[in-house]
Amino acid sequence: MKYLPQGAFLVAAAALFIATPRDEAHGQTQCPQGATPGSMACGPDNNGYAGPSGPQLYRKRLDGFGGFAYNIDTGQVYKSSQPGTSIRRSEERAMISCRQPLHDPEWSMTVSPHPDAQCAPILAWQNGCAAVTEGQVNGQRQFFAVKTNSKSSARTRSLQACEQSGATQCTPAHEAHCTKPVNRIYER
Repeated sequence: MKYLPQGAFLVAAAALFIATPRDEAHGQTQCPQGATPGSMACGPDNNGYAGPSGPQLYRKRLDGFGGFAYNIDTGQVYKSSQPGTSIRRSEERAMISCRQPLHDPEWSMTVSPHPDAQCAPILAWQNGCAAVTEGQVNGQRQFFAVKTNSKSSARTRSLQACEQSGATQCTPAHEAHCTKPVNRIYER
C-alpha cells in the first residue's frame, strides 16, 4: 500500500470537499409552535435571518430629581420628584406644588397665573434621599434639609443639623423622600 505525502493528502481532501455538492439548509423560521416546517401554516423562508422586527428601541438612563419648598405663611412643606428633568426644574415643580397644592395636572395642564400661597425653596437634589427638619431660631421658623444616600440617614442628619445650629423644637417637617435613576425605553 502506498502512502501519499502529508501535503498531498490535504490537497486531495480539499479537492474532494470542493467537488462534493452541498445541500443548503433552508429552514422556515416563521412557524407557529407545533407546526411542521414545510406546512402551509409556516411563513416564507428567509435563509435563517429574521432581521429586525418592529421599531428600534433604545434604553436611556434618566436621573431622579427632587425638591422641597415651603409655604411661608403656614410652614407646610411640599415635595416634587420626577425622573429626567434638572435640579432647577425640580425646585420649580416643588414651588408650583406649594403655591397650588390643590392643582391637579391630570385635570388641567394650565397653571393659574395667581398663586395661592407665598412659597420659598428649601432644597433640590439629584439621585439620593433628603429630609427636612423644622426648628425655631430666635423665634423664627427655619428649615434644615440634608441630602444623603438613605432615608434614615437623611432624617437623622437633618435633625442633627437643626440641633447643631442652636435651634429649638427640632421636628421633622416632611417625611424623607428618595429619588433614583431609572431606565426608560424609547423608540427611534
